[in-house]
Amino acid sequence: MRKWGKVGTGIIITTIVLSMTGCGGSNATTSSSNAPKVTEANKAQFLQDANQFKGAEATLQGKVFIGTKNIGDMTAFQMQVDDHNVVVNVNGKNADINENDFVEVTGKVQGVMEGTNAFGAKISAPVIQLESVKKVDPLSVLSPTIKSLQVDKTLDQHGLSLTVNKIDFAKDEQRVYLTIKNGTQNKAYFFVVEAKAVQDGQQLDSKISDHEIDAKETYKEIPSDLLPGVSASGVIVFKGLSPDKPLKLTLSAHTDDFETNFNPYTFDVPAAK
Repeated sequence: MRKWGKVGTGIIITTIVLSMTGCGGSNATTSSSNAPKVTEANKAQFLQDANQFKGAEATLQGKVFIGTKNIGDMTAFQMQVDDHNVVVNVNGKNADINENDFVEVTGKVQGVMEGTNAFGAKISAPVIQLESVKKVDPLSVLSPTIKSLQVDKTLDQHGLSLTVNKIDFAKDEQRVYLTIKNGTQNKAYFFVVEAKAVQDGQQLDSKISDHEIDAKETYKEIPSDLLPGVSASGVIVFKGLSPDKPLKLTLSAHTDDFETNFNPYTFDVPAAK
C-alpha cells in the first residue's frame, strides 16, 4: 500500500532541491537509442537506478511534494512515485504544478541527482526532463481501478429505494457506488456501518478508505438521514473482495414510520467479466 505525506520523505525531497549535485543543468540528458523505455514492468528498476535508463522515454504518475520553482539554472518540481522521489526538470515548459497535485508526467530520463539530506546522509533521485504533464484523478495514482463492474440494481421497499450503481475493484480496496432515494412521506435512515459484504463464505464489514483525504471528491458520504423526497449518492468501501467471484451486499435502511417493516436490502452481484 502506498503511503503519502510522510514527514521523512518531505525532508529528503526538500534537501535534494537545496543541495543538489550531479545531473548538471537543464541540458544534462545524453540520449541513448538503446535505453529501454520505462514501463510498469521495469519501473522499480528505474526508480532504483535511473542511470541505466538515461535518454529513455518515461511516463510516470505521482503526487507532487514540491511545486515548480527555480533551482539554479533548472526549474523543477518534485513528486513521489511508488515511495521514491523523482525530480522533474520542466525544461522551460509552462508547468503550473503545486504541492499535493497528482500528475502524470511524460519525458526523458536525465539520470540521477545526488545530494545530502539535513543529517549529512547521501541521497539520490531520478531526474526526468519534462515533455508533457497533466493533472490526474488522485485515485488513478493512489488506488487505480483494476476492474469496474456496472451493477445498476435497485431494490425498493415502501418507496425507499437503494441502487447499487457500480463497484470499482482496486488492489487495496473495493468501492461500492450507491444511491438512496427517499420517496416516502417520512424521514429515512441509512446506516453505512451496518453494510456487509459476503463472498466465498466470508463476511466483510465496511471500512474507512486510506485515501479519503487526498481523494475526498470520490468518497462522498451518504447522509445517515434523508428528508422526504431527497436523493443522495455516495461510496461504501470494503477491503478484501475479489472481482472474480460473485458476492452479496446487505444494506440497512428504514423510515421513522415504525409501523412499516423494512427488511435488509440484499443485492446479489455477479463476478466481474
